[in-house]
Amino acid sequence: MAVDITVYPNFSPRIIVVDYPQTEVTIQELIDAIRDWEDSDIGMSYPYLIDAAGKEDLGGGVTVGLTATLQNAQVRFAARPTPLSTGTITTADSEGKKLIDSTADFVTDGIYSGCTFFNNTTTAMETVIVVDSKTQLTGFPLQSGTRQDWQVGDNYSVYPNTLCKITGGNLVAVDNIGNPIDAVLPSPNVLLNSTSSSSATLQELSAIQYSSFGGGVTVDVINGTSGTAFPIGTIETPVNNLTDAMIIANSRGFDKIYINGDLTIDTSGNYAGMVFVGESMTKSTLTISSGANVTNCEFYEATITGTLDGNSKLKNCKILDLDYIYGVIEECMLGPGTITLGGNEEAHFLDCWSGVAGLGTPIIDCGGSGQDLALRNYNGGIKIINKTGSDKISIDLNSGDVILDSTVTNGNISIRGIGTLTDNSGAGATVTVSALINNETIADQVWDETASDHETIGSTGKKLKDARDDAEISAVK
Repeated sequence: MAVDITVYPNFSPRIIVVDYPQTEVTIQELIDAIRDWEDSDIGMSYPYLIDAAGKEDLGGGVTVGLTATLQNAQVRFAARPTPLSTGTITTADSEGKKLIDSTADFVTDGIYSGCTFFNNTTTAMETVIVVDSKTQLTGFPLQSGTRQDWQVGDNYSVYPNTLCKITGGNLVAVDNIGNPIDAVLPSPNVLLNSTSSSSATLQELSAIQYSSFGGGVTVDVINGTSGTAFPIGTIETPVNNLTDAMIIANSRGFDKIYINGDLTIDTSGNYAGMVFVGESMTKSTLTISSGANVTNCEFYEATITGTLDGNSKLKNCKILDLDYIYGVIEECMLGPGTITLGGNEEAHFLDCWSGVAGLGTPIIDCGGSGQDLALRNYNGGIKIINKTGSDKISIDLNSGDVILDSTVTNGNISIRGIGTLTDNSGAGATVTVSALINNETIADQVWDETASDHETIGSTGKKLKDARDDAEISAVK
């Protein structure tokens, strides 16, 4: 059934009125009516009013109850300001309990238990308990007003208290900064009964809450909120510190932290195995304290600096000065800065590129000895320093320049692909460049080839070979 509503969008919270004479509305009907208004010409010029979630299948014939969240808005039923009966008191009652009017017909007027009788003369009021007869009502003793009795000649009104209902789901509301508020705004002479969906069990509400996190806890140290109570830590209501974030993550089984803006990963918690996801390498900077436990952690979409523990993975990140204890760095921008290896395990750099323009270059410090290094499909410049151990280095260039510093004094170093090498390494290092391609190596291969190998007709090599042969023949003659 279609529900008629009137929206007052210029208040805060906005007000959504279920129009008279409707007395019952389901959550689905309310959602449909509000979205129709949002799609109207006037509604499209205002922020949206409602979110809805639910009806997901939880298995076993159980579904998530329907929950509507009003966005800086409240619902009210239209007021019932018109009295059912009016008149003048004909018999006094000093206790203020009995309203008597010999000319009235309260039965025909539809007065019922729960109505409000109101002394217009004194502004005192209370609730009707019993309709004694056509001419008499009994209620609770009058309250408030200038006096609390009925006197002959007092003018009265009897108002309905209409029972209105919101059924078929759950209705909640938040204000313009995400704090919970009452979803319902009271109306004169309206009693509201808002029931939860019969299928919205605690288990289902938990599922709704779980889904609102988007698979992890959102942290915003500038605009977030402290605490661990729902909805703190959700996408819409980020938490502002890692301590609370880890409590939320552990209690709900999350291993992912979403970061809005910048974040320092400090030494106060155990972050082993967590996944940290920034907004992008230009919007989020993660500073990792030297004592932070970030073993087996993964980092995505951020600029990274500080000290990592073992078996880390970084992808789609920009890496500045970083102490790196083995693992995988994939599709990352290196520098400006120095990446220092450690941990006696192999470090892998896959599909990475230099973030330093011009003559500068990112630096990989091999940490002396103990760490193998593999750069696969690298682009741009890279400088290798501080290698004293026999550990191997393999560099595959897509296009780039490799500088081996004089502090590289040991180990086998293999450089392949398209690029150049500036080799300042010490005598103890064995550098293999047979598969390195550049103008110089191409020329060397051409001119160092034996003359007898030049057989292609029309080629420069063939002409030079023929000239040599002619010269030799002339010399014999």
